[in-house]
Amino acid sequence: GFVLNDTFALRAAYWVDDADDLPLRYSFYRYTYYDGNGTARVSLGGAASLTPQLNVLLPAGDLSLLVVVEDRYGATASAGVGATVLPLPVLGAEVVGSVLSRAEERLQSGDPQAATQASAALITSANARAAEGAGGGLGAAEAAQMREKVLRIVRDAAAATAPTAAAVGQIASAVEAVVTVVDQVSAGAAEQASELVGGLVNASLSMSEPLADGTSSAVVRAVSSVFSAVELLTAAANAAAANAANANATTSN
Repeated sequence: GFVLNDTFALRAAYWVDDADDLPLRYSFYRYTYYDGNGTARVSLGGAASLTPQLNVLLPAGDLSLLVVVEDRYGATASAGVGATVLPLPVLGAEVVGSVLSRAEERLQSGDPQAATQASAALITSANARAAEGAGGGLGAAEAAQMREKVLRIVRDAAAATAPTAAAVGQIASAVEAVVTVVDQVSAGAAEQASELVGGLVNASLSMSEPLADGTSSAVVRAVSSVFSAVELLTAAANAAAANAANANATTSN
């Protein structure tokens, strides 16, 4: 299928256990890879579900997907599968608007985790194109605006989501993805990301279960990117102020 265009149905059928160990809960993930830092699991559903199926948007590439099945006592088993997701020729405003509308609809229908997942798929795809130097999609202002809109959706989804380890991990991964391309992070986006990170820390303190693998690293990378974005914004503001001062001095002379 094509990124951000086709919905992928993840199914984990035929899992069985002793009757006393039921019900089974299903958690779906994809692996993400960091240069020099190994891999991390990114939650696709945000929380374990009694439903053995999840419909998702996926980022482009050859992906490794995982399902973890857990019984009522916490015993788990897992299985993996690969998926090939093809890139779109252009990641333009129409595609971005469609995905954001889908995320908003999921949020309004009471599925904040699906809203976060769709938004994260959009940003991950945009980041991949930025890393490849692919042009032709969004202008600088449109790209920055997209990241602000995604953060608003993630913020609203976080407010409507119970603070579980999987949910906190999903939100942390989404925030990290938004601020990774620092030159597309506006002042408003940096502020929203900072507030979300603070909320994640507070939510983590209220949980009895440990953080999911990779959550703390995602938060650290997000904070680092926010600081880098603030440095760029400050430098740009100082340069603009200096130019304005020079222009005024020239006019006075």
